Amino acid sequence: MEALSTGVPVLASNAGGIPEIIKDGYNGLLFENNKESLLSKLKFILHDNDYYSNLKINSLKSFDNHFTSARLARDYFKLHKRKYQ
Repeated sequence: MEALSTGVPVLASNAGGIPEIIKDGYNGLLFENNKESLLSKLKFILHDNDYYSNLKINSLKSFDNHFTSARLARDYFKLHKRKYQ
């Protein structure tokens, strides 16, 4: 989330809960758990500046839409309200 908040696209393994936050091709790139997949994704973003720029913009959008303190507080309040009403 720290990377997204600064507009840095994330390159991450397609495992666990990571794909819930990183959307492949939108705010970062996901690779399979092998070095060939990682290398392929690295080469891709290193050679396409326009694509990388779009990933950067979308990284900031993702953070602003899902992870700001205001958004988290609002979601927590909704959850609390549902549980205790």
